[in-house]
Amino acid sequence: MLLAYAWNEGVLDRAEDEPLGEYLAYLIELAQSEWLLVPVLCLGAAGMFHWMRRRRPDWVRISLSKEEARIEGPGGVWVTPVREFIAVALRRRNRVVIDPYPNSTGLAGPLRPQSSWLRQETLWWVELVHPDAERSVPVWASTAGNAETMAKHVTRGYAHRLDLAVELPDQSAETA
Repeated sequence: MLLAYAWNEGVLDRAEDEPLGEYLAYLIELAQSEWLLVPVLCLGAAGMFHWMRRRRPDWVRISLSKEEARIEGPGGVWVTPVREFIAVALRRRNRVVIDPYPNSTGLAGPLRPQSSWLRQETLWWVELVHPDAERSVPVWASTAGNAETMAKHVTRGYAHRLDLAVELPDQSAETA
């Protein structure tokens, strides 16, 4: 925008008697001004955000059989035999989420209970553990109220079907 403004105002026009070296030095001085620093930083931040977002897959397809695990994503496909996994692990993470409807009780005024936009929930997931942590495969996840019971049931089921050891979370330590 600043460049278009400067172009329209004639700031970037070169005088006929001005040497080319002085004109280039003038343009370099304009490029180093504080006014161009903000748009350049904004464009740089947007470029970095775009680059980081592209590194994360938008989708992953996991196919699991008794013989192999096949993982497909934007980065490619890899297949790992199930015998290479060492265990079925139950994982837990507490996280803070934004509640979209904190005051949905229908009460108004002083009768409205104190509530917050933030609430804490526990995410439970089951994964096949590989010696190379990058190749561990999540196979189930939930945040429902009965997720812990369901997760234990699912963990035992996968361990029994795939003949793998069970790895339960340590009750004394909380994963972050």
